[in-house]
Parts: sequence; structure tokens; C-alpha cells
Amino acid sequence: MYSSKDFYNRFATVYGKYSARRKEYIASVNRFIETRAVYKKKLSLMDVGCGDGRRANKLYYMIQAGSLTLMDDSAEMLRLSRKISGTKVVEADISDPSFKASEKYDVVLCLWNVLGHIPTAEKRRHTLRNLKHLLVEKGQLFIDVNNRYNASHYGVINVVKNIFKDVLSTPGSGDFEFGVETSSGTIQTSVHVFSPFEIEALFKTCGLRIKKRIILSYRSGKKVGGIFFGQLVYELVKI
Repeated sequence: MYSSKDFYNRFATVYGKYSARRKEYIASVNRFIETRAVYKKKLSLMDVGCGDGRRANKLYYMIQAGSLTLMDDSAEMLRLSRKISGTKVVEADISDPSFKASEKYDVVLCLWNVLGHIPTAEKRRHTLRNLKHLLVEKGQLFIDVNNRYNASHYGVINVVKNIFKDVLSTPGSGDFEFGVETSSGTIQTSVHVFSPFEIEALFKTCGLRIKKRIILSYRSGKKVGGIFFGQLVYELVKI
């Protein structure tokens, strides 16, 4: 079992192919950001947990941003990100309690369950507080997370088990193993999958307010009507 950093260093070789499997979902999240971002001249955009940087580069053009900064703690992902011209690349661990933001941004992204790859509840709180500190006063933070109550994706039986664990306050509820096939074999890491109630309480604790929430099918990317049918996508602002 790899740490998240080591996992993504090895995942980098197949990241593009893997993300293509969720292209409808990713495209829908991108459209949500495009429609919700407050357009302004020279808008500054930051992507935390940027992967290979190509998605953020696409959003840079979609929202007509003036600058793009990419952040990750994976050296291999950042090596891919540096291939995108005109971007600033920062190697940093957003979950580090000593993290200091040198700049602030109009729009900050933390997408595709990046928050779920932060290993502990305490570090996830540090992450959200650090993300908040990256925002200008009226900045927007966009986050999407995997939803452990998504019966359409994980199955009804598994969701019932997840709810039962939550009711009993079972330690480690929401922690799962995540594996990916690479040319060198299967690599695995621990990932946290959130419940809607958990993530939304966490936002409030960390000084963030939900301005808009949508729920999207992980398969088709289409909007769905309830928490049992899709993944959770948020627009957040400072309280």
C-alpha cells in the first residue's frame, strides 16, 4: 500500500488514460465551474492536486483566466504539468499545517476527490483551511468528492453497510483501498470516500460556506436528483 504521494508518482504513467474513462463526469464538473466562475479581467486560477495539469489548462481557457498556477506534491505529476507552457508550478503539500500561501487566487480548484487522498481527518481539516487561505476575499473554491452513499455507483448493499457504519460511528468509516493497473502491475493506496453530511460539516468547521451544490452521475455526468445517485460537487466561499 503506497502513500498518496508515492501512488501518484507511479500513477502518472497511466493518469491520462485513466481519466479518459470518466470524461463525461469530468466534463460536467468543468461545465459547472465554467457557468459558476465569476468572470473578471486577469482572473487568477489555482489547481491544487493538479495531476498532469491538462484539465486545469482547459479550464483556464474555459473561464478566460489571466494566470494559471498548478500545485501538487507528486514530482512525477508536476513533471507532466511543466510541459504546459505559461503556467507556474508549485510543489507543496496542501495538508501541511505549516503551509503558507504566498499568493491568493480568484478561483481555486481541488477536483476529483483530491481531498479524499488526504490520509486523516485532521489533515483534511488542515487542507480545507489552507485552501480557504488561498482565496482572495470574494474568491471561489470548487471541490468535488466521491460520495459513499452513491448507490448508483457503489451498489445498494454497500451503501447500506456504509450508512450502518456511520450510525454506529465505526472507526475508519469511509476509508477504502483504491487500486489502479499500470504497466508495472497493480498499485494501491488508501482513499477516503465522504458522506454528504460529513463533508458539509467539515466545510462549516473550516470556515467555508456552500454557495452551490450539484450531484452528478459518475457514469454519465448528468445531474441527478438525490444523494444516493451521484457524486458531490460544490462551489464554496469564505464564511
